[in-house]
Amino acid sequence: MIRLLEKLRKIAFWTMDILKGGNVWKHYREIKYIQNNPDSESAVRLKQKNLSKILEHAIGSVPFYSNRVSGKGDLEDFPIINKQMVRENFEEFRSQPYRDKYNHQVLTS
Repeated sequence: MIRLLEKLRKIAFWTMDILKGGNVWKHYREIKYIQNNPDSESAVRLKQKNLSKILEHAIGSVPFYSNRVSGKGDLEDFPIINKQMVRENFEEFRSQPYRDKYNHQVLTS
């Protein structure tokens, strides 16, 4: 019975994703491809493209990085940070588009 419910949940999940445009499926396939072919030219390109998008987002929307990294920025241009720096500059680390949205609190040891 549990296996049937799990299968139905999986079918429902992917059906809803398809109805919403299939973004989860697209990202799932991309991640699976990169994991199965980490050294292929296309996987390296995908990883670099995704890293560039993350870095551009950080520079464009996170005040801490906007004030410290110029241009598009390479990973090497980003400062090394620690938990204390985040605590001391918490508001500067909050991405502008997500400030007024629900955020999950995460605790680390």
